[in-house]
Amino acid sequence: MYSITVSMDPDIVELFGRFPIEWHGIMVVLALVSGLALTFYLAKKDGLLKQPADTDEGADEEGDKPKKKSGGVIEQLLPVILVAVIAGILGSRLLHVVDQWEYYSNNLRQILNLWEGSSIIGAVVGGAVGAAIYAKLAGWSWTRLGKIADVAAPGSILAMAIGRIGCIINGDAYGTATSLPWGFIYTHPNRAILESTSYVGHPAPAYEIIWDMLIFAFLMVFRKKLRPAGVSYWLYISLYSLGRFLITFVRVNDPYLWGLKQAQVVTLFIMIIGVPLLIYLIWNREKYKEYV
Repeated sequence: MYSITVSMDPDIVELFGRFPIEWHGIMVVLALVSGLALTFYLAKKDGLLKQPADTDEGADEEGDKPKKKSGGVIEQLLPVILVAVIAGILGSRLLHVVDQWEYYSNNLRQILNLWEGSSIIGAVVGGAVGAAIYAKLAGWSWTRLGKIADVAAPGSILAMAIGRIGCIINGDAYGTATSLPWGFIYTHPNRAILESTSYVGHPAPAYEIIWDMLIFAFLMVFRKKLRPAGVSYWLYISLYSLGRFLITFVRVNDPYLWGLKQAQVVTLFIMIIGVPLLIYLIWNREKYKEYV
């Protein structure tokens, strides 16, 4: 039986005997930097960073110029992305803790160790909720939020794909047993996978990388045609959720609800919300064409 052996050490070095530096963490940082860089590049290319500041009706005290209400898009893009990243990290940890509550209920202090387990689905949901709350508090229109979300969609899915490279090296998020020739065998003692070194499993993270990159390519090729505002974002969310729902069938996770695993329950819920919104926006694109 053919298979692919992964023998790479997930650990790079341990600083001061207490702080491990792992490939998984390096790939997460690289994913964030790459996603943010692409987002700012697309925002600049689309002219979002050059849009003038919003203005209030009326003039200033001397009656010369309208009073400014807020800064330009560049000043508003940075805070919302920062909020989305922080909320994504918290959401990622929260969903992981909920999924592993049997362990954390007896080890409550471990909940605060953000680097010891995460959920990419939680990051997606947390980031979206954080950005929406920020937009509401800042008095943004949903159209403005939709434009920024559209610009962030390609960078987000690219970051998710890069992050999964860390999962391949680490040996977590591994798949169910398989006899397919591209199954993974993890042999390094520091691997995260709990099975023996003879276990051959589906390369679930690799499947997700391929799916993510297909979504990324589609968004980059057709993003100028995906209108009105919000379509690119909800397409990214819906397609990713569909892929993750299907891929999770070959991942080693405990049933969570209705015989489905936690990621499947969450992505199903996302699709129930996202797909109708996507259809509504596309169906009414003429109605909202001025919001491109």
